[in-house]
Amino acid sequence: MNTDFETNITFAYHQACLQFESVELARDCEAVCIFVNDDASGKVLRVLSSMGVRMVALRCTGFNNVDLEVAKELGMTVVRVPADSPHAAAEHAATMAAGMIRNIPRHFTKLAAETSLFKGSWAGTSALTRARKLLVLLALALSERSPQEFSRWALGVM
Repeated sequence: MNTDFETNITFAYHQACLQFESVELARDCEAVCIFVNDDASGKVLRVLSSMGVRMVALRCTGFNNVDLEVAKELGMTVVRVPADSPHAAAEHAATMAAGMIRNIPRHFTKLAAETSLFKGSWAGTSALTRARKLLVLLALALSERSPQEFSRWALGVM
């Protein structure tokens, strides 16, 4: 059981882009998850298929880097993000700018260490509880309250 994601699926993460020279990293995998700079040409797909890979999942809307005809010929499933918000990049940029202006990463790290919200492991806590804790810490980073005062308030909210 993969306790991080509460599933029987095992995830293997690699920094390398998928290309003919790195395709061996997918050995013993049933699927690969690729992005826009990865190579899913016919040559790469044939090697993946010979190693038992049956699915190519894209973390993007485009699929111009995937040879769909070869994938179909090999019986490989290709899935992608169906649509992207036209405002997503702008929203992300605004969020990153606000985070830099308000020093949120620095505050988050400091507050996580100073409050009791993150003591112990997150294993076994629900996604909703983890999200609430993150939102509370974000709100604390943006507030004027002391960590102790805010912790008392946040525990009442949770």
